[in-house]
Amino acid sequence: MAAAYAVTMPLNPAPAAQSLPRDAGSDHGILLVNLGSPDDPSPRSVAHFLREFLSDPQVLRMPGPLRALLVNGLIAPLRSRASAMKYRRIWTTEGSPLLVHSRAFLGAFTRALAPGTSVRLAMRYGQPSLSRGLSELREAGARVISVLPLFPQSAAATTGSILDACRRLDGGALRLLPAFHAWPPYLKALADSVRSTWDREPGAELLLSFHGLPAGHLDGPGCRPLEEGGACCREEGASCYRAQCLETARALTRELGAPEGRVHAAFQSRMGPGRWIGPSTRDTLRALPTRGVKRLVVAAPAFVADCLETLEELDLEGRAAFLEAGGESFTYIPCLNSSPAWAAAAAAWAMTAPPWAMTES
Repeated sequence: MAAAYAVTMPLNPAPAAQSLPRDAGSDHGILLVNLGSPDDPSPRSVAHFLREFLSDPQVLRMPGPLRALLVNGLIAPLRSRASAMKYRRIWTTEGSPLLVHSRAFLGAFTRALAPGTSVRLAMRYGQPSLSRGLSELREAGARVISVLPLFPQSAAATTGSILDACRRLDGGALRLLPAFHAWPPYLKALADSVRSTWDREPGAELLLSFHGLPAGHLDGPGCRPLEEGGACCREEGASCYRAQCLETARALTRELGAPEGRVHAAFQSRMGPGRWIGPSTRDTLRALPTRGVKRLVVAAPAFVADCLETLEELDLEGRAAFLEAGGESFTYIPCLNSSPAWAAAAAAWAMTAPPWAMTES
């Protein structure tokens, strides 16, 4: 069973004395963590990645023996070839787009810090591994490691899993940093990126596509089950993943100065049967042209680096779905990737955000 803390991390952590000075020095390390990707776009490599990813109990919530049977006997063997074809459509000469952009971000992030702080990049699944990143920081002399999950919104299957794994792998002092979905510097960097493209598309509306989750993952305070849409996050104090996504959408709309009617929010990447949070991105892309929306600009605020879900699922599959439904213009806005404004915002967050939790050595 997933740990309760991983499902509902607080939107506004209590102020704490563990915020660090900008010149914290060599006894402080920072670990940047994203999800991960296969080593190469072959069915064998993709199957290996799927096994590691889907064997995480915070990703597939079911008894361990059943999960192992499902992942090893059905999902990995049956999905690996089709998934490998999708990866090949977006693979670069330098490798996985997620890893390429994450490495570039590592450089920009490090440059935004004062000299003397060790920084490493890790992936929750695949390479470079969490254990390697943590070990290298300790070997570099880091007494305290700040763990920064590169997910604006928190969920058990992403941020919660990362924090659990770091606690298992490292017995030293860790600053576990919270989600930054509503932090003004992040929102400004995101708004500037969206605006630079949207301003060049007169008459277009904006779709914000967030990664989806099974509705059963939303068991935070303030969330009530609904027949459609996954959960109701309108209650004061709601803190689940969907509530954070919707708050990002509202805050970004305000930052852009856009009428709410021209901005739409939806959730992508549904997998398997069962109820997922909604509305669905695919359904939204097909419905918008029937409501008179012929020009569309699309951004993915749940991702900070372009990857399979943005480049293939949105920019290729999503584009095709919108145009086939009668749309005339589809423009995908790249993620923040390694933009200097985003790197500076993330560096400031890593140094000054009150940690969601601390572990002591």
